[in-house]
Amino acid sequence: MVSFTVTYDKDVFEELQKEIAAAPTTMNIYVTRTIRKTVDDYVVRNLVNITIPKPSYPLQWRSPKQRRYVMWKLRKDDNLPFKRTGAFQKAWKTTSVNDRTSSILTVSNDSGITEYVAGSSADRQPMFPQWYHYEDVLLKAEEMATNLAIDAWYGILDQGVFK
Repeated sequence: MVSFTVTYDKDVFEELQKEIAAAPTTMNIYVTRTIRKTVDDYVVRNLVNITIPKPSYPLQWRSPKQRRYVMWKLRKDDNLPFKRTGAFQKAWKTTSVNDRTSSILTVSNDSGITEYVAGSSADRQPMFPQWYHYEDVLLKAEEMATNLAIDAWYGILDQGVFK
């Protein structure tokens, strides 16, 4: 009979235990520094830095009621003639919140008009310039963040500490 015996030293198990205990912290650091920056760069490139062309004139309103409402709103906001501020595009933010057990990466726009300007409820008349659909950009950003996190996790498991 042929046999062999392998003995693992206590130090090997202690080192493995340290690496396993450090893995969530390592992952949180990677999410905060690398994944957030990559997603933020993508959002800036595809949502913030987009130049939307001016509408074509003369404007063709859907109804006199629509024209009256838009003009009333612009006068009320003291925005006649209409001036673009870029506030909607600048309202996009990428944030991350981490604790010992999780990381949450969020892309948001708190302008209150997102759905009406760049969402599925946006008015897609020929007179208005075609804004991007933010849902498409955010789905791609989510896919990118998920793939980066999966790759990072395998890197942590394979190498002990993600380099």
